[in-house]
Amino acid sequence: MKTRHTLMLLAASLTTPALHAQTADTAPLTPILKELAAVPKSPALTADQRAAKLGDMALLPADTEMYLSLPHIDQTVANLQTSPLMAPLMMLMQQKGIQLNSLPVTSFTVATGPGSSALLAKSYITLLQALPHLCNSMSKTHMPETVSLETLDSSVQSLVSSHLPSVTVIAGIDPQMAAMAPMFFEQMKQKAAASSDPTAQWHEGTYAGLNWQGAKLIGKELAANLREKAQGDAHAAMLNGIADKLATRDFYLLATVKDNKVILSFTENPEKDIKIAATPAESILATNKVAFADARMDKNPDMLGYIDAAFTKNILDAVSSGTLAALTPQQQAFMMQSAKMATPAASSMIVWADKGVHFEAINGNSTAIDLDSPLRLIGLADKPETILYTEGALSTPMQQMLAAQSISGIDLLVNASKKKAPADPNTITIDLTPPQQVLEMVKGCLQAISGMNGRYALLMDNKGTMPDAAKLHPAYGPYLDGFALPRLALYAGVSDRAAIGNAWTTIETAGKQLLAQSNRPNLAWPAQTVQQAGGITNYSFKNEAGNVAEDGINSLAAGLANVFVSISDKSWAIGGSPDYTSSVVATADNPISSGLNGSVFALRFAPIQEMLNKDLPILQQMGINTLKAQGIMSFIFSQVDGLYATMNRQGDTIRTHYYFKTK
Repeated sequence: MKTRHTLMLLAASLTTPALHAQTADTAPLTPILKELAAVPKSPALTADQRAAKLGDMALLPADTEMYLSLPHIDQTVANLQTSPLMAPLMMLMQQKGIQLNSLPVTSFTVATGPGSSALLAKSYITLLQALPHLCNSMSKTHMPETVSLETLDSSVQSLVSSHLPSVTVIAGIDPQMAAMAPMFFEQMKQKAAASSDPTAQWHEGTYAGLNWQGAKLIGKELAANLREKAQGDAHAAMLNGIADKLATRDFYLLATVKDNKVILSFTENPEKDIKIAATPAESILATNKVAFADARMDKNPDMLGYIDAAFTKNILDAVSSGTLAALTPQQQAFMMQSAKMATPAASSMIVWADKGVHFEAINGNSTAIDLDSPLRLIGLADKPETILYTEGALSTPMQQMLAAQSISGIDLLVNASKKKAPADPNTITIDLTPPQQVLEMVKGCLQAISGMNGRYALLMDNKGTMPDAAKLHPAYGPYLDGFALPRLALYAGVSDRAAIGNAWTTIETAGKQLLAQSNRPNLAWPAQTVQQAGGITNYSFKNEAGNVAEDGINSLAAGLANVFVSISDKSWAIGGSPDYTSSVVATADNPISSGLNGSVFALRFAPIQEMLNKDLPILQQMGINTLKAQGIMSFIFSQVDGLYATMNRQGDTIRTHYYFKTK
């Protein structure tokens, strides 16, 4: 009852300022995107300066290949507790007696040693190969298997034979907990001595100048358990092979305490693999594996991570060489060519709080995407009514590859839709091959790609209105005249206008044939109208097949009556409003100079609020209770500005910046 009462009070406080009484405030879009796209500049920090912000990482050796660190969990929790967006959750947690400020750790870092990046890539590739086999053996699915069981077994055996790189976990704790560590270790030692489990033994040793204690996992005992479980299993041979590899190896899970930090290590060879840096100058902080964070260190990052270039190199090598097989030769060729467009590089990411949450990632370069051409629709997207805007471009080679794949894609569709009869004579075979006209329509859509230049965009604003068909509804129609809806437009750059026209002819011809065979007059293909204005051709459809009110708004005719296409020699757009599609084409043909390149994304909440300001009162007039929705929406709109992202080149890498912006 107490929690429910709290929620009711919260809802009441939130609903007091009714939505329709608020005024949406939309910040200009271009300055936000420019700020995200700007390359951060900062002088390189010293190892000691980095250690002041990233204390745990001062213990990691320089040859660390992967890490994920939360350097100050206490500050991160404080940020959450003081965030207005988290107020309802904090209130509920307090009611249940949950206190985030009582977490047992103040920092947390997990890291892996040499060879771990390549082993992770190898594991990922093996998992992708094994997934269809695992699904087919565990259920009645029939996923296509890209590799044979023999090849998969070889991959698994090779993976298990690999040396296990060290895994290190560091967690900051308060001094009182650190002082209790000897007693805890003694208790664990006594439990181990009393245990009859033959797979583990207590182990103590001095490594990297520290006393470590924990469990030694006996390989031959683990192997014996695995062989026992393999009996009668369909993959017994593979499991027994894994057991053979485990039988000659032991593993160690050890722990120690240093400077109020608990350090855990999982390793196969503690004498060789356990390494603890004595000073920041000897640690990973003295390498370029942390340099990406220097420009953001003043933000007190809440999380940062890094993966060595060996990971992406091994993945790309497997794809480009054909080791990671595809379902068809066409898919295989496409994957191999795409992989060759990418450049292996280390990957890093960093998260920090600053008027919201920022997430920044740096990855290897790729010639598959065009990040150098300027944005063409930022001038239209910068209007206050824009809800959603995303724009980017594929490179010419990638676009040509997609165009080449478009024709073979129809063959893949045909093959995938045909189900061959299994050997079981009691199994019913269902032919799922779609009508030839449907395949031709899909083929036409794919052919249109060959006439596009690789630049694409999606826009949505709040200026849409209800279709005329909906306004004819006897009960709700009178209310819907002023009802606001989102208005969408999809844009593509044009390289060959004639090819797009031919593709539409293919779609239209097949569509008319398909509907003629349906024997449903209300589904006849709508008539097309064409208008020319300022070098832009606008296409729309006129419903001539029956009465929309009788046929209902689900009829194809009524649906197409709300689809509009605009095209010029440079641009193409499709959407639900002729004014919107033509303005998209006109803007793209004559773009403003914004100084923004690459790819961008923006989702803004103020235009949604403005739209709901109009719609919720109408819904109330229709007898729909919107009080609860108003309360929730009022709270969200009072706290959240939007979600933004940019992708740009930074030297020979690609930097992506995501920003969840609060007010």
